[in-house]
Amino acid sequence: MRLNFLSPLLFVFGLVLVILSVVRGEADFALFLVFPVIYGGGVLLFGGILLIFLSFIVLPITWMQNVEKPKEHHIRKTKGSFGGVVFIGPIPIVFGSERRVTRLMLYVALALAALMFVLYLYLIYSG
Repeated sequence: MRLNFLSPLLFVFGLVLVILSVVRGEADFALFLVFPVIYGGGVLLFGGILLIFLSFIVLPITWMQNVEKPKEHHIRKTKGSFGGVVFIGPIPIVFGSERRVTRLMLYVALALAALMFVLYLYLIYSG
């Protein structure tokens, strides 16, 4: 039985519990430099953090279930492209296997940086 949906499901339910604990007043949300920090006590916060950690543990297990050994007579050479964005603090590091993918990742990085900046301003001036 394949459990591909289990890790994202645990992660989403964990986030819902953490958000619910903040809304109910059991936990508080703050920013340390640019890093979000959630602190407090309560069963909802503990359960949410536990579910999020479990999702990170379950993820590689579900990936290993999906690995199939390739059959030698059906191997085709296909070229894949990849790219990504890594944020170290507010600084994005963009990489990609092709110029087109790298440019797309740059746009994603700019959009995420703008979103983080808007969220930061909202949290400062709404409190």
